[in-house]
Amino acid sequence: MKPLRDNLLVAEIKEEKENKSEGGIILTAEVKDQSATKAGLVIAVGPDVVNVKQGDQVYLRWSEGIKVIVDKLEAALVPEDAVKAIR
Repeated sequence: MKPLRDNLLVAEIKEEKENKSEGGIILTAEVKDQSATKAGLVIAVGPDVVNVKQGDQVYLRWSEGIKVIVDKLEAALVPEDAVKAIR
């Protein structure tokens, strides 16, 4: 899949640890807020992307993307401005 314009194809980096609420309730990955900033690995970049390159690890708002499955891998198409930081 090749992203167009300033879009990125990003695979989510899954966290293995459990998260607990302040009250001690364990929150699974399904319960966590999808609008939260998450880590991802850039799989492909569109021709108008300026600051991010393929292979970069980025932190982005996952909810700003369109979820897709590419080669059995969960990913999202997101605009470059959804990226908040590059690691």
